Amino acid sequence: MIKKFCILCISLVCFVSTATVLAAAPAVISVYDNVTISKSEILLGDIAQISCDDANRAAELSAMKLGTIPVPGQKILLSSRVFELRTRSSGVNCDDISWTIPDTIAISTDSQTIASEIFSQMGQKAITDQLKSQQDKREYTLEVLTVPKPMRVPMGTISYDLSIPLGVKSVVPTSVYIWVNIDGEPYKKAFFRAKVHMYESVVVTNRAMAAGELVTPDDIHVEKKEVSALMAGYMTDSKKPIGFIMKRMTNSGTVIEESMLDKPVILKTGSMIHITAKIGEANVQTQGIALQDGKNGQVIRVRNTVTKKIVSGTVIDADTVQVAA
Repeated sequence: MIKKFCILCISLVCFVSTATVLAAAPAVISVYDNVTISKSEILLGDIAQISCDDANRAAELSAMKLGTIPVPGQKILLSSRVFELRTRSSGVNCDDISWTIPDTIAISTDSQTIASEIFSQMGQKAITDQLKSQQDKREYTLEVLTVPKPMRVPMGTISYDLSIPLGVKSVVPTSVYIWVNIDGEPYKKAFFRAKVHMYESVVVTNRAMAAGELVTPDDIHVEKKEVSALMAGYMTDSKKPIGFIMKRMTNSGTVIEESMLDKPVILKTGSMIHITAKIGEANVQTQGIALQDGKNGQVIRVRNTVTKKIVSGTVIDADTVQVAA
């Protein structure tokens, strides 16, 4: 009988102790009518004064999530009714709380602004750094086309990650992607665009020239021009086009490209020529007749006037064709 009584007493003590633990400690909460928070997430502890003797419960109430303000610097208004609904749906025990709630609660977030000029400076520097890494010695200017608008971001430490996915191009605009990070976390991406204008000293015609016309020193000069839209092969050495002929008609001031030039015909069909061949250390020479027009370095057919054989050889000059031994 005594044993049963002791067990009953212990059970009652345990029940009372458990009930004491489970019972929520009383709390007094006074909600501010106008408050600014530093983060987008609305926590009860940021918008209200909480008094509670139980530190654990005070911390739990303080961390109660009541929604978000997605746009930095934005203000929202919560009615007391909406506020009550959010507290009930938060999943936090709201029993035994004495509330003081204004009719309307104005909540706004702190923010900071990144100026357009900062984006512009970073975008231009990214392009300049990549051109330096490519060791491009040409002069250039940057024409800024698109600058991001000022960006309002949450409070925190700002850092940036920049990339130029397609590389720096002078033919088309260059795009720079700027990732804005807050406290090390990606927040938003901005785009900067600029046109790179390249300049170089190039060979230019002094006058209009007809197709087939021979280029002389008096026909050209060197001038600094924009070369952004030019294909590879434009000439920078004024000596190179001398002695070539124009493939097509060109206007005065045209930048000369290698594709515009051709070697002149220096050997005509029917011309008497020297046919040479190297046999060992000896050079053998005989007479022949050109069966084709020939340019310097071109392979043409010739007839040996002694043997009457037709062979192919390389044009050396206006009088000589070299054949294989």
